[in-house]
Parts: sequence; structure tokens; C-alpha cells
Amino acid sequence: MTMSLPEFLHLLAFPLVGAAIGWTTNFLAIKMLFHPRKPLGPRGMQIQGLLPRRRRDLAEKIGATVADDILSSREISSLLGKIHWRQEVEGIVHALISGDLVPRAMQKLPGMELVLHQIQERLTERILKALDEHRDAIVSRFHDELDIREMVVEKIVGLDLDDLEGLVFRLVSRELRHIELVGGFLGLLVGAAQSLIFYFSRF
Repeated sequence: MTMSLPEFLHLLAFPLVGAAIGWTTNFLAIKMLFHPRKPLGPRGMQIQGLLPRRRRDLAEKIGATVADDILSSREISSLLGKIHWRQEVEGIVHALISGDLVPRAMQKLPGMELVLHQIQERLTERILKALDEHRDAIVSRFHDELDIREMVVEKIVGLDLDDLEGLVFRLVSRELRHIELVGGFLGLLVGAAQSLIFYFSRF
């Protein structure tokens, strides 16, 4: 049975319209993660993007996940106990002694270089000994003061929404693009099925 051009265009319209609707729906759903920024519409029926509306809730969940499962304050604090302080302390003490702590003119006196070197060594050892004696207390205090969860929450909440949107799209732009294409493909399949139903219903 032959098919006229209007009938053919009619059948072709189903998958094309379905693909357009599927792609547009997913595209809008992704955009509505961030838009509109502010609530729109009458009270009780307002529309607002998911992240602008629930940014604090999401930030707290991300912060809790990071603090509990990824990088706890205890793990960070334990790193303090693994740091080799000698090189750092020696550099600081040397900078102090060779700087303003000892006048330049005094540093040039005969035998002063040896004296300053001995002072530097003894001062370095005293500082390292004090650090070693108080290491556990320092690590414990650092652990008590460090709140990873709150740091993450405040960082996310403090981000500008444009920056947050750009960050998300940079991280998962390919996946979001696939979601849009899958929506279009599913719409195409539904439209094609409708075209087949319409075609065979003519007989």
C-alpha cells in the first residue's frame, strides 16, 4: 500500500518530536539543578533550583561524608606526628640568628661565626626536644580544633552559585551530555513505536 507524502511526514514527525521532547526534558532537568537561582511563583507553589534551595543540606552531607569516610581530622592530625621537624627548625633558627636577632657588626667579629653556630645547634636541639615532649599534646589539640566537616560546609556554602555550577559542569559535563542524549534517544524510540502503531492501524 503506497503512502502519500503527508502521511510519511506524519509518521516521521512522531520520532522527531519524541526525540526533541526527550532531549528538552532532560536538558531542562539538568538546568533546574541550578536555576532559577531565586524562588519564582506564588507562595506554596514556588520553583527554585535544587542546589540554590538545598545548598546548605547538600553541603552538610558532603562535609559529613568527607569527615567520616574520606579525610578525618584524626588522620590529618596524625600527619603532624610524622613530620621531621629538624630541617624546618634549623632553617628558622638560622634565619633568626643571621637576621636581625644578632647585629651584622657582631656577626663579623673574630670567632663569632663558631659561637653563633654552636648557639644555633643548641637552640635547635632544645626546640626539637620541646616539640618531641609535647608532640602528643600538640596533635591532640590540633585534632580537637580541626573540624573538617565544618570547613567543607563553609567552603561549599561560600561558593558563588555561578562558580559552583561551573565546577559541577567541569567535573561531569560528559555524563550530563550523555543524559541529554539518552533522553533524546528514548524519545526517538517512543516516537518510532507510535509511528509503527499508527502505520499498522491503517490496515
